[in-house]
Formats: sequence, structure tokens, C-alpha cells
Amino acid sequence: MGEKASCRLMRVSDLDAVMALDRRAFFDSWSETTWRHELETALASWYVLELPEQGLAGYAGLWNVAGEGQVMRVAVDSAVRCRGYGRQLTEQLLARAWEEGCTAVTLEVRESNGPAQAVYRRCGFRAAGVRPHYYADNGEGALIMWLYRQDVESATGASSEQNA
Repeated sequence: MGEKASCRLMRVSDLDAVMALDRRAFFDSWSETTWRHELETALASWYVLELPEQGLAGYAGLWNVAGEGQVMRVAVDSAVRCRGYGRQLTEQLLARAWEEGCTAVTLEVRESNGPAQAVYRRCGFRAAGVRPHYYADNGEGALIMWLYRQDVESATGASSEQNA
């Protein structure tokens, strides 16, 4: 992993930096109104990733709806990608989901985004299907991935028993 990063809950004061990163990371960047709504809704938990030398270098968000988590967005500044920060943000979301009692977490990722898929697989997500023509900018499909809490608990229990 790169330099020491910290995750914390996103604040309204982060929005300028978050929206700037969002514009660089996504074709369909969100408006300030959308971001403010995300921070105000009780369903959502949003985190920022900060680096000592750079400041805000990533963000990620999760919705908890009826006991299932939905990863909304994960973005890491291109200048610091491939250093484990995407995984750190994803693990933060998973910790929050389990803490809130979610039984599963799902996400969509572009079929062409191999690096993000690899991060999600390392976190335990498994592919469950494809939404064809999901992305408006190029008609690309979205790979649907799921992680079930019972699978995490089974794997953790198995590894604990092996280490005993």
C-alpha cells in the first residue's frame, strides 16, 4: 500500500473536492444537489479517503435498503490508484454494512473495469450477472457483484479454525 491513508465520514465541507474528483472519475458525475441529498439521507453512508500530503484522494458510498447494502460509488484519484486505497474504501463500506445489520452487499461495475473488479473480488464479491447496455455513455454492460455476510462469516470462521 502507498502512504498512510485515513477514512472518515464525508462532510458537506468536502463537497467541492468530492465533486472535482467525481467529474474526473465518472462520465455521469453528480450535481451538487445530488451530493447534498446523499449526505442528508439516513439510508446513505459516505466516506472520504485522505492522504497526509494530498488531502482528499478518494470517496465511497453505501446505501442500506431493507437490510441490503448497495455500493453507490467508489472513486480514487488517478494519481494514487493501484496502491490499495480502493480496497481500503471498499472494506470501510463493508464494515459499515455489517455494523448496520446488512445481510448482503451488491454493486455494479463496468465490464471493462478489470482493476475495480479485481479489488472487489479480493474483498470477497462474486459476479452474479450482467446488466446489458447499462452505461449511457457507451452502452457498456454492468457486471453485478454480490457479497453475502454468511459467506464472510464462514470464511472468517474457517480461517480462525485453521490458525488455532
